[in-house]
Amino acid sequence: MRNVHILSEVLKNFLIQFPVVQKISSLVNHTTGLNGQSKEALLSTFNDYNIVTDVKGKSILELGPGHTYQLMELALQKGAKSAVIADIIKYLDDETIAKTGIQYIVYDGSVIPLKDQTLDLIWSHTVYEHLRYPKITIEETFRLLKPGGIALHHIDLRDHLVLDENNPDTFNNLQYSQELFKKMTWNRSIYVNRLRISEWIKLHEEAGFNVDVLQTWKSPAVQEKYRLKQIDYLQKYSEDDAITSQIFIKVTKPLS
Repeated sequence: MRNVHILSEVLKNFLIQFPVVQKISSLVNHTTGLNGQSKEALLSTFNDYNIVTDVKGKSILELGPGHTYQLMELALQKGAKSAVIADIIKYLDDETIAKTGIQYIVYDGSVIPLKDQTLDLIWSHTVYEHLRYPKITIEETFRLLKPGGIALHHIDLRDHLVLDENNPDTFNNLQYSQELFKKMTWNRSIYVNRLRISEWIKLHEEAGFNVDVLQTWKSPAVQEKYRLKQIDYLQKYSEDDAITSQIFIKVTKPLS
């Protein structure tokens, strides 16, 4: 069964490169971003960000919101100086964008086309786990933020085929080699870079940020099996790395 699953995922990853398959896939897949959630969930996410640092008078960038622009609309309504969205695909039409007052940028996933030290605040919500080149993006956010600027990231560390903390297979994707996992997922939206909490902290610190972990979510099902050494592929990780399923971090660019 395991080999059948691997072959199936490799085939899907290969086929998604073709435009006709991409078109078919877009018709059956859910839309990206928070728009599939309730208005209450959107407001809750905004409040999570805003409670850390007030948006009033701030120049803000949101990375990878997909179809959802409502968080940035709320930021403008609450007094943000400016709001920019950057994504690798143009999810919103020109008419929608024009009505929002938000600057919309489509870029290649590496260099973000904004000037150095022009932002006060950067947001992302369950986006960073999908980054193909996380080190580059983190260094870009450091470049764009003013001294004292803040970035807030909610990062989901789970296998995106098993989004369930109560399932001991929620980190199932960690069992594969990097080469095999890329063959299975690199071209697809379910790709995740599989970085653990310690690695996210290290990458941000290496870029020059001060890091505060504001909240973590743990998997009790994985913790139990990890301590009993019943999940072989997790034993190479520390317990914190092995059982942490989601993190909400605040990173700050030093004043000097």
